Amino acid sequence: MLTFDEMRADVARVVHEAPEDIDPDENLADLGIDSMRAMRLLMAWEERLPGLDYGAFMEEPTLSGWWAVVQARQSAGA
Repeated sequence: MLTFDEMRADVARVVHEAPEDIDPDENLADLGIDSMRAMRLLMAWEERLPGLDYGAFMEEPTLSGWWAVVQARQSAGA
């Protein structure tokens, strides 16, 4: 199980910001999330939620989009 707040905190930690400063609809690249940082986040999240679709994450440029991918996976696994 993975929550939106956990994801937001993880993204914030990577870009050295407070979680509340992360706008869920801002482009993650604009925050400093490059492909390597994204892969590190996804690998950490996959430990808690196996079967994540990495390609789906790469199509979504925002935390809100990433959360939608996670919600779909969690719903499919329920």
